[in-house]
Amino acid sequence: TQSTWGWIRQTMKEEVLDPFPYLQLVLVFQTAVYLFEQYLRVRQHVKFQERSLPIELNGIIKQDKFDKAQAYKRDQSSFGMVCDFIDFAESVLILSWFALPWLWSVSARVLESLGYTTDSEILQSFIFLAIYMLYGKLRSLPLELYSTFVIEQKHGFNKQTIGLFFKDLVLSLVLSVVIGGPIVAGLIKIVHWGGEHFYLYVWAFVMVVMLFLMTIYPNLIAPLFNKFSELPQGDLRTGIEQLAARLEFPLARLYVIDGSKRSHHSNAY
Repeated sequence: TQSTWGWIRQTMKEEVLDPFPYLQLVLVFQTAVYLFEQYLRVRQHVKFQERSLPIELNGIIKQDKFDKAQAYKRDQSSFGMVCDFIDFAESVLILSWFALPWLWSVSARVLESLGYTTDSEILQSFIFLAIYMLYGKLRSLPLELYSTFVIEQKHGFNKQTIGLFFKDLVLSLVLSVVIGGPIVAGLIKIVHWGGEHFYLYVWAFVMVVMLFLMTIYPNLIAPLFNKFSELPQGDLRTGIEQLAARLEFPLARLYVIDGSKRSHHSNAY
């Protein structure tokens, strides 16, 4: 069995022999985009250093609130630049070291160890996506924890507990498997079945899936993360119902959601 690093070196050697430098061009383009975005971010970061209230905001916002907003934006901006660099470096390494093809070969070996053949493309795809998704979650977890329990907590916005944070994380992973698995299987089947016009069938399939998810999200998925309760009778409900009737909007039910369960940030759920 060829070693991992031997496989990577061989793949890189074959890539070098390619007459057209696709990889190099992608890396150059990606680097250019990253540098331009960081140039814009640095310009904005400089504005967050300003301490004096702009003339345009006189009488609209008080100095103490402006100072708090600037401090929050400075912390967000600094952390955002760190996250951007990590994402950029990760992307460059994945492309340069052919990590995804290597991961596909690892998935094949895992599949064979379970007693299946590599002809089982759907099962191999499941293993590939599961490993990649797990890696992505583990890689982003420290950053998400720092953002939520350090930056957001420092500025008084966080309302999450560690327990709620990890509950959301586990639920998201489970939903990704339960919902994403059949979708991936369906896409692979359509690609094989659709012939040269498979992309039309893929488009139709994706549209149907999107409409289906939009239909089930409010009733089946959203309640897993938030609490929904009927809006009680009163002036507010009456006013909304009258407005809906005047606009001929098909209003069926009205719910109150604990949209501020995780954060003090204003929201428009």
